[in-house]
Amino acid sequence: MFIKIVKIFLIPLSCIITLGVINAYIFVPDLRRHGEIVAYRGGGSAVNYEKLNKTGCTSLSIKASRANSVENTLEAVASSIAAGAKVIHLNVHKTSDDQLVVIHDWTLDCATNGSGPVHKTSFEQLKSIDAGYGYTFDDGATFPFRG
Repeated sequence: MFIKIVKIFLIPLSCIITLGVINAYIFVPDLRRHGEIVAYRGGGSAVNYEKLNKTGCTSLSIKASRANSVENTLEAVASSIAAGAKVIHLNVHKTSDDQLVVIHDWTLDCATNGSGPVHKTSFEQLKSIDAGYGYTFDDGATFPFRG
């Protein structure tokens, strides 16, 4: 009885998995992306991920690099494209007045001089916030992107 139940479930499951793999690798080869450069966070300064795990804040965890710009900004995207990026990863959020904005964090507290969730902030309020306010390479000694 147990063997019959196993056959009833395992044989169709094996067929589904096999067809899925065949479909992914044979019938849809255009989805493969070999060697494309992806600009994560829209580009911007490199991140010290060990420090990020401690601080929980990307802007406090950046390190000096050739790509010195604030993530998810037009400047970062432009430098990513100039460096050969074919894919740009951006973080998009909706404001309280239903506008779409590109900003990495879901709150304003870490990277900007604002506070609170992005989705509870209007587009007009966001326009007056300094997006580079919290970024520092040297543990808060300087803030090169303020203003």
